[in-house]
Amino acid sequence: MSLPVYVQEKIRELLKDVPSSHLQQARQAVTSRYQTRASIPFQSQAERLSYLATRLPATYAAVSWVLEKITPHSSMLRTHLDLGTGPGTVFLAVQALFPFIQHSTLVEKDPSLIALGKQLMPLDATPTWQEQDLQQCVQFEPTDLVTMSYVLNELVDPSQLLIKAWKATKQFFVLIEPGTPYGFACLKTARAQLIEQGAFIFAPCTHENVCPMNSKDWCHFKVNVQRPSFHQRIKQATKSFEEEKLSYLIAAKAPFNRQKSRVIRKPIKGSGHIILDLCDENGLRRQVISKKDGTRYRDARNIVWGDAWDN
Repeated sequence: MSLPVYVQEKIRELLKDVPSSHLQQARQAVTSRYQTRASIPFQSQAERLSYLATRLPATYAAVSWVLEKITPHSSMLRTHLDLGTGPGTVFLAVQALFPFIQHSTLVEKDPSLIALGKQLMPLDATPTWQEQDLQQCVQFEPTDLVTMSYVLNELVDPSQLLIKAWKATKQFFVLIEPGTPYGFACLKTARAQLIEQGAFIFAPCTHENVCPMNSKDWCHFKVNVQRPSFHQRIKQATKSFEEEKLSYLIAAKAPFNRQKSRVIRKPIKGSGHIILDLCDENGLRRQVISKKDGTRYRDARNIVWGDAWDN
């Protein structure tokens, strides 16, 4: 999955007068803080630009991959609220997938990041940018689609924010975090809180039962990201793509036809059989499907990590 060409061109324009060495140093500083989970704002414009160049392509791909899950149920979406929007990455994906959404509100506390985000927007985009600290927000307007991407892992206690965001949700509440044990732990806690508030879990879970993942495992997925040239240059990467690992949760206000199970690991394809690791309402299980299973085997050959499996 690749970043829209017009966004790539705008990022190139923003980077053209900044030495690559400065961006590489800034990236190292941001990465170091990220790895220690230190919730420290960007310290310079170089750090913000390095984020645009090296993280925005991956977060855009991850967000797009997750939002595609609700595409079949999206026709009635008209309003969107993105909390902790950064440079507006989620909005860019929402506009591409759901052009019928009429208005988006983007909440971000960093005014310099907002200024950069505005420069990435297409000319016909008219989101409302709201400069505010999420932890200080009292409430949010009722909104069809509420999103929070790579935010929970940066907050000390997001429970009150979660409840406020859920109360504002009219249809779907989408949460995305890094595909790490800690990112998943944040979502696992959020999942339990939302279920207590009456949420129906749309994906990846196919149930509202207690999550069967133990402390040594975590539910995560991956998406392939096409690297723009500036991304490769600053990360000094040789490959034209990278893998972004993510964890996510989609909560819905209304019940829906439930899928039976989710493929939670890469399918293992052997000689004449396929092994699927699944999660369903009964917990974790492994299913072996052989050529003798006919249609089920043919269907399983096309299944990828993260797909629903109803056979």
